Amino acid sequence: MFAGRDASKALGKSSMKPEDLSADYSELTEWELKVLDDWLAYYTKVCIHGFYTVTGMVYLNAPALVLVILK
Repeated sequence: MFAGRDASKALGKSSMKPEDLSADYSELTEWELKVLDDWLAYYTKVCIHGFYTVTGMVYLNAPALVLVILK
């Protein structure tokens, strides 16, 4: 479901709904933004410690942060 898609909004909302697969996270609540930030911290940590082989890059494209990780 998330492959090749920006899941910023879905991660922040902890949602598996296809309609939440969006780069636009401007409508997220403060709590949902914290959840999204926690996901970023988690994936940053697991990449640094070598749980995943990183073959991509992190791009900051307004308004979304896109984290590309391929196993």
